[in-house]
Amino acid sequence: MAEYMHLIGVEQIQSAANRMMDAAERMNRAANTMHEVLSRHETAMESFALKIDELLDELDNDEEI
Repeated sequence: MAEYMHLIGVEQIQSAANRMMDAAERMNRAANTMHEVLSRHETAMESFALKIDELLDELDNDEEI
């Protein structure tokens, strides 16, 4: 009976380890997705800032004339 109880404990530990590994993989995918989204956002913001700078330069040039 003690051996049977030991096997149940091992199965529970293995099951918990599998669930933890699955959760870690999902968290890793979520982190990678967030990294991709933030990278795209950074690129968009840099492009926006460049356009704003260009517009401000044009406004400065128009005021000088």
